[in-house]
Amino acid sequence: NIPSYKTCMAAGVSITVNEVCKCSITSWYSLFSDITFPSVFIPLPDHFIKYLLGDGDDTGLVLPRECPLTTVDTYTSDSSDSAVSWDDVDVDDQVEAPSFPELVDAIEVAITKLGGAVFPKLNWSSPRDATWIAAGNTLRCTSCSDVILLLKSSDFVMHDLSRVGEYCGLEQPLIPPDGFSLCLRHWVSINPSGEFRCFVKDSKLIAISQRDVSSHYPHLSAIKDKLSTELVTWQKSSLLKIEWSGDP
Repeated sequence: NIPSYKTCMAAGVSITVNEVCKCSITSWYSLFSDITFPSVFIPLPDHFIKYLLGDGDDTGLVLPRECPLTTVDTYTSDSSDSAVSWDDVDVDDQVEAPSFPELVDAIEVAITKLGGAVFPKLNWSSPRDATWIAAGNTLRCTSCSDVILLLKSSDFVMHDLSRVGEYCGLEQPLIPPDGFSLCLRHWVSINPSGEFRCFVKDSKLIAISQRDVSSHYPHLSAIKDKLSTELVTWQKSSLLKIEWSGDP
């Protein structure tokens, strides 16, 4: 995660608009495509971004008409009728479902191309804060309904669309040079204990930490030296071959 603007200023560090944009997956993916998950990028039209943001309307979690959500799981596990059809739910104020046929078609084509299951994110963030609303409480998506439901329910996605500019002191939303994009990545189930953040300065790996800082994995202590050696070797053999710069 990028530190807040106030945190950077307090530490005497400034973050430029260009540096924030360089952190967008649309900027770095082509450089690292050989060592990361296959992905498909779909430009987001302005009217879909307005739908995600709400922009003062009252659409709530109404999905586009092209990808209806037919059933939902209730939160009570002791109920014999755990699947509820949306058709059976009374809604006082009916809201017309929006329509994004081209976008939905692109999402479905991408899901098929990537093997039938994908991990969604926008330029900077994934909707990992919204897994509570997804079937199985996971970011694994197999349909446009899965993808859009997560995007529409995520505060992290809202932050990408409206508040990323705060990192570099902007008061208005920061729009990437190529616009906002939906990135769909080939789904791979990863054990969170096997994910690490690597900190590189002047082409040298200077620190390693767990990516999941909210959990303790006791087995990592016993293999930390081996992990360090393997990550340093991988960084030298793979990342150093890539010419990367934060400059324009």
